[in-house]
Amino acid sequence: MISIQNITYNYPGSKHLVFKDFSLNLAPGRIYGLLGKNGTGKSTLLYLVCGLLRQRKGTVTLNGEPCALRKPDMLQDIYLVPEEYDLPNVSLKDYVRSNSVFYPRFSEATLNSCLADFELPTDIHLKSLSMGQKKKVLGKTAVREIEAAKITDCVARLCIEANIFLPDDVKSCIIKRKNEES
Repeated sequence: MISIQNITYNYPGSKHLVFKDFSLNLAPGRIYGLLGKNGTGKSTLLYLVCGLLRQRKGTVTLNGEPCALRKPDMLQDIYLVPEEYDLPNVSLKDYVRSNSVFYPRFSEATLNSCLADFELPTDIHLKSLSMGQKKKVLGKTAVREIEAAKITDCVARLCIEANIFLPDDVKSCIIKRKNEES
């Protein structure tokens, strides 16, 4: 469960409050939409849940653990794909090798299945990808049995399924995988 209680937040150097006494509870097994105009705090909220930003007042917890502490047990269940980012000049294979150790439930078989779903080769080089492909690949490196939350910041569309924020293409890949396992 993601619990946000009475938070107040503003960016350093700004007097504008992004959140003032804001509360929200997101229960597992439910579907939520996070919608709003540019600059209304959608991405900021995701960064607070990931513990990458810290609220001035209030609490943000994931399954009872304060997100700001960024404990390893919590971090293995959170994955953020930011709106804009740059990937290293490496192959997907090297990227997965160096990052999958941080996600104990990571599955290379699932990654390969999802890459096939997106018609992307397994031997791709990250610098050759478009922004959309980068988001798919980066999201795929975190595909695993998720207990708490997978968070991704998508252009104009955010979804949560069973406490999971993710774009429709990633969601359909996970749903397909769960159906295959049933």
